[in-house]
Amino acid sequence: MFKESSTMSINQTIRAFVAILFIAISFGCSKGADPLDVANAKPVDQALVASNPALAMVERFNMGSNLEHMAIQVSKKTHTYAMVAEKHGTSNAQSVITEEIQKILPVYQVRWNQNLANAYSSHLTPDELRSLAVDGKQSPYANKLQAEQKSVGEDMQKISSPILTELVTKALTNAIN
Repeated sequence: MFKESSTMSINQTIRAFVAILFIAISFGCSKGADPLDVANAKPVDQALVASNPALAMVERFNMGSNLEHMAIQVSKKTHTYAMVAEKHGTSNAQSVITEEIQKILPVYQVRWNQNLANAYSSHLTPDELRSLAVDGKQSPYANKLQAEQKSVGEDMQKISSPILTELVTKALTNAIN
């Protein structure tokens, strides 16, 4: 009974903070950072560019890398965080939660990246996405990508809040059990 009511309580609290965090944190990159930074980009995956150019762009430029940071920030705003601090000590609470998030992050990261690719696909054509995935900020569509960031972020909030909520809920539940 405690587990079920605890999970429901965690979910309700997390949902309250998720919308605020989506607005506060820009998507795919830190504020002011270039989402098409070729210095930190992975090599071009031509097969992925051909089959899913939006996902190729998201993965090449690690545009979904903010998921872990967002999950940690959301977890710290919950009442459950205090329960973790009580169980593991105040000084250890964040590292315990971060460790739990990192354990399960790969499963959620795949879904997060796909949702981000879907959001970009709603605002850019396949040809534009191919160019961006291959050429990065040298693409003639780099300015259009920047102009669409806010709309992409709004779409991402709508479709990905459940992923963030589920990730944080699972990590917090694991941390207190």
